[in-house]
Amino acid sequence: MNKIKDMILHPVRTLLLLLFAGFQLPLLAQKQIDVPDIYTLNVPAPMFIMHDINGKSVHLLDYKGKVLILTFWATWCAPCHRAFPAMQQVVKHYANDTNVVFLFADTRENLPDYKRSAQEDMSKHHYDFKIVYDETDADGNQSKYLSLFGSHFIPAKYIIDRNGIIRYQWIGYNGKNTDEEAAAKLIQLIDVAGNK
Repeated sequence: MNKIKDMILHPVRTLLLLLFAGFQLPLLAQKQIDVPDIYTLNVPAPMFIMHDINGKSVHLLDYKGKVLILTFWATWCAPCHRAFPAMQQVVKHYANDTNVVFLFADTRENLPDYKRSAQEDMSKHHYDFKIVYDETDADGNQSKYLSLFGSHFIPAKYIIDRNGIIRYQWIGYNGKNTDEEAAAKLIQLIDVAGNK
């Protein structure tokens, strides 16, 4: 009798799990994740031209010969903000190294005055990150370069070597690691990319 019951319940459990997963998909549409994944890519970085708060353009070619860490984030993204203290440690670690550069690309914003909001966000938390702004795509979303870099989730970090090759993609935030552990891991990846 138990075998029959298990045979009947197993497909029902499977169906319930699939339905539950289906209901979770809209939550993923918020485009933020909490669990990080680090990938070794070794592919050319897409060309980009973004602008800072003053309208000054920033181009991938501006960083030829340097290691570039490009981080996509948004003001509404809680995992992005939880990752920032570690990022501040990493930025400080390389403060005197002119061969390592950081850009923080604000993306997927919905507010009309998102540029000012992003600057206020940085000031409020005393981060001295160089902020640039993702561009609008064909669908009217402010995520052109985030999509071009192959991510639909934030935070997303790309470690690009001196030759414009993306060596690593780091997606998400892991609350199980301390800020120091996360910073140490990122420093390790940056140093490896710098030696390629």
